[in-house]
Amino acid sequence: MLDYHVHLFSHDEHAIDERVSVAYLAQLCRIATKRNVAEIAITEHLFRFSQAKPFFTEIVNNISDKSQREFMHEYYNFHATLDLDHYIETLQNAKKVNLPLIIGLEMDFLPNQMDTLEDFLSSYPFDIVLGSVHFIRGHMFDVLDSPLQMGIWEKEGTEKVFSDYLEVLQALIDAEVCDVLAHIDLVKVAGRKLSERGFSDFESEIIKMLLKKQSTYLIKDILLEESSLSNRLELSGGSENGHSDMVVEFSSAGLRKPAEDTYPNKSLLAQLYSFGVGITFASDAHEPMSIAYRFPNLKSIAREVGYSHIRRFLDRKSYSVDIDEGAR
Repeated sequence: MLDYHVHLFSHDEHAIDERVSVAYLAQLCRIATKRNVAEIAITEHLFRFSQAKPFFTEIVNNISDKSQREFMHEYYNFHATLDLDHYIETLQNAKKVNLPLIIGLEMDFLPNQMDTLEDFLSSYPFDIVLGSVHFIRGHMFDVLDSPLQMGIWEKEGTEKVFSDYLEVLQALIDAEVCDVLAHIDLVKVAGRKLSERGFSDFESEIIKMLLKKQSTYLIKDILLEESSLSNRLELSGGSENGHSDMVVEFSSAGLRKPAEDTYPNKSLLAQLYSFGVGITFASDAHEPMSIAYRFPNLKSIAREVGYSHIRRFLDRKSYSVDIDEGAR
């Protein structure tokens, strides 16, 4: 197995360059190996790096609400403390001594900046770039311990937040900057729920977005009825052996959150499989002991819906590997 979403710092931790060391990376790899994980991707958040601070400053400056703007300003000032060059060099050194890891990054969708961000990322030797949606109009809907951030749910309502999330996710997919979509249905993290029909339509819209980017298969007869695509999409082919351009991570992180569910859930994962979308496994670990969190569950669910392979990345290209074989 592979764990392709591992962080070096907890959410509320002040990041320091001294932590980004080969010795610490070796510790993470030892834990991974003990848990039958053959390779990990170190994917620290883009906003942790001082070189990326101008991207997030622009986001903050465009927030109209004063309290929200001040919160986000303090948030990014607190977190933007790492040197990206040091991070890259350390990960390269770790690879040189054969630690089983690859060089990654988790980036947020940044409105009106994705072209510039793509140029920025291309100047670094990443193996994998994860794409995420963490905020809507400046609100970080997944910061569960902040009443200010959670206020978006009461102010906008659950249906509106889910709908707005889909709009941002669509923009992230359209930008074609990332290699893997991280926690694709993260908006459910707070445990807020749509109706059964509403969530089915939510999942169908995600599938529709991904199919727009499909280049491996031809889409036939897309019939729309009440905004639902369920059971009405037919593709020429459709298996994990012919994967789509976009890869989606299958993450256990939601099992540690109020959502109490994987990202994506089994229903959506089954649809991804049927349309030939490749997956990675991810823990979204922010502390060492969360590496490979409940991976036996992930593997069992993935096999049950049909997956026998996952995607491995190197130099931002993906390859199919057996779920059990991993990278080695």
